[in-house]
Amino acid sequence: MPFNGFPANVRATPVPDPLFNSLLAEIEDAAELKVTLRALWLLRQKPGPLRALAESELLNDPTLLQGVKALGGDSRDPREQVQAALAQAVARQTLLCHSPEPGNAASPRYLLNTEYNRRQLARRPDKTGPPLPPEPDSPEPPAAADRPNIYALYEDNIGLIGPQMAAYLQEAEDSYPALWIAQAFDLAIRENKRSWAYISAILRRWAAAGKIDLTKPAGNPPPAAPGIGVKAGASLWPKERTENGKPGRYSTPDSRPRYPEDYQRR
Repeated sequence: MPFNGFPANVRATPVPDPLFNSLLAEIEDAAELKVTLRALWLLRQKPGPLRALAESELLNDPTLLQGVKALGGDSRDPREQVQAALAQAVARQTLLCHSPEPGNAASPRYLLNTEYNRRQLARRPDKTGPPLPPEPDSPEPPAAADRPNIYALYEDNIGLIGPQMAAYLQEAEDSYPALWIAQAFDLAIRENKRSWAYISAILRRWAAAGKIDLTKPAGNPPPAAPGIGVKAGASLWPKERTENGKPGRYSTPDSRPRYPEDYQRR
């Protein structure tokens, strides 16, 4: 799927200049470069003065796993490739690795090798430095055959994902079938309406009016995005509800393309 260019007003992530100079010249392994770039972005999303990534976050990151797998030429599991690339980044001292104390089951933490982080880690033994952020719950690693999800669709077509937008996307992923989401993104791209407000309006309209034929959405039917499908065993419908909020059956589908009107009223 070709990249369609960066949208207007896209968020940017600061990157230290040495990465574009001496480090870019020295890094030979593409997996190490991908791990370094993804770690920079993930660290930027962390709150607090001392930003650290748990190893489990990197080993279970769908974008990173898909990225190293796309390199090809390596028969190892993508998670093994990420671990090897992390070791290279630490050996190069691009990243710092803080290992947990003996007996602690927490996974190692990775920080950007900055003067501030070096100073704070040096104070860890006497407990005078700021605490490291808690390790998040680790999701199950995605299966090798997993397809692009709503987060990848958003990053590829709209922009970077902040904490609040991540919550909106999670809610949509829990409420609508994967095929609907892919078709809504595809329609927004074709209409040159690359915004979450427009996409969510499409999804709300399909849910309210009923969308029986998932391959022929109301209005002009967009084709499903390549590689997107409904997860095995997933319901094809969001939670059924009537106008008064009580459970009920969907009304007769209205095929009029009114989702742009919903978007215009926002």
